[in-house]
Amino acid sequence: GTPSRLAAAACSEPRLRQFRGERHTRSAPGGRGWRMRRRAAFWAVRGASSASGAPRARCAARLARLRAMATAPAAQGACTDTGDAKRALRAAVRARLGAKSGEALAEQGAAAAARARASSAWRGCRSACVYVASTRLREVDTAPLLDDALRVAPRPCFAPRVVGETSDGQMRMLRISHLGDLEPGAMGLLEPPLTDGAGSPRECVETTALGEGYDVVLMPGFAFDRAGSRLGRGGGFYDRFVARLTASAAEQGRPPPVLLALCYDEQVVEAVPAHAHDHPVDFIATPTELITCAAEGRSPSSK
Repeated sequence: GTPSRLAAAACSEPRLRQFRGERHTRSAPGGRGWRMRRRAAFWAVRGASSASGAPRARCAARLARLRAMATAPAAQGACTDTGDAKRALRAAVRARLGAKSGEALAEQGAAAAARARASSAWRGCRSACVYVASTRLREVDTAPLLDDALRVAPRPCFAPRVVGETSDGQMRMLRISHLGDLEPGAMGLLEPPLTDGAGSPRECVETTALGEGYDVVLMPGFAFDRAGSRLGRGGGFYDRFVARLTASAAEQGRPPPVLLALCYDEQVVEAVPAHAHDHPVDFIATPTELITCAAEGRSPSSK
């Protein structure tokens, strides 16, 4: 009952006190050490409330293993795993961008967009997949590139829509004819509806035959390094989309998409932690330079 559980918790308090007092790079909520301590608390309470010796011994053994995992010292100045490193980098970049005024970001974003628009990757593509920037997320505004693809130098232009309202949803790049095709989506971003004005399904870049050439995908992100590693916002939408588009291009005998990132100078860092499924970008357009990345397995200079 409740009294016995409270008593067990009280008995286990001395065992858990050391966990609460520790502070290291893995102690943040959601980090590995934090999760280990939560699990240790469960097994300490369960072990204290076990009536027989065998369950108590198993709980004690499990608690000892978790204590060792949670209290193992982290490498100095380093996060303990890629997930922790990504969270720390997002927080650092968020602070850098938060220190800049909206006017400064708008001016620098316009310079980054102009640099992307002048790049050979953009000028030579047969179709463009363009994210619709969010001021709230402090993304580089892609309006000049949308205007270029839709009006100045017309070519098939696709904008992202997330199908499904959870992190398990899929992102589709749907064709648009003008900016009026966009409407607020489930995540608060402007997206194309699934159907056009006539009620017909919109073309999807993954299934539309567009002739020879390559697609360019404008990639948003939190941070990038000069090798092309990209830190997104954690949803994995673009990594999954790029994997599908690359497979589709291979099936049709076309080159893989060129991945062109837009960001502020503050978002280019020395190194971005990456998982195996994270796709590197080919080019990074910033307000001050166009970075040609040398990611392993890619050949940006040939595109």
